[in-house]
Amino acid sequence: VNIRDSLFYDNTVTANTSSNGWGGAIWQSNGSLSIINSTFANNSITNAGTGVAVGGAIGAQNTGLTTIIRNSILTNNTSESGNTDNNLYSAGTTTLSNNIIDNSVSFYNQPGRDYRLSVNATNAKDAGSNSYTPAGNDLAQQTRTENSTVDIGAYERRPIVTSVSAPTNSTYTPSQNLDFTVHYDEVVTVSGNPYIPVTLDTGGVV
Repeated sequence: VNIRDSLFYDNTVTANTSSNGWGGAIWQSNGSLSIINSTFANNSITNAGTGVAVGGAIGAQNTGLTTIIRNSILTNNTSESGNTDNNLYSAGTTTLSNNIIDNSVSFYNQPGRDYRLSVNATNAKDAGSNSYTPAGNDLAQQTRTENSTVDIGAYERRPIVTSVSAPTNSTYTPSQNLDFTVHYDEVVTVSGNPYIPVTLDTGGVV
């Protein structure tokens, strides 16, 4: 199974068994699993039975399995066993490259479940390896990469629009200017002729 540019969040697994429970977001029971440029956040697993629960985000059950994780973020996941099993548990062979597996990543709005990278996510921006990331788009359908080096996680960091100030609701004549102000979460340089399409009450877009 190949997974790339994906987001897994708020998944909860509650097992009730005498054996172990595996993986709050992904339970790998056979074959091989490859994960590239993905984000796993706030997933959890518990076991109401006598067994334990391992791998808050990913649990690879058997010794013959192969799990490859690259350019990805595993953060704030929890498991009943805790400690190093909170994000990942693998009984098989695991290859980890250019990942962030802790709670250090700064997201744009984690409480609101917006897992785009914030301007302060310096440990994820330009920190991946281009050799692992095929040409294409991120989860937001934006082109990888923004700079010369791919970012870690499901989203490539770009300036985020925080708000747009629009003219007051009124009637305007053709000679009047309509001034819009677009606010970003960081300083941006604008070139060319920026254009905001405006839908009129009378129909049409200008």
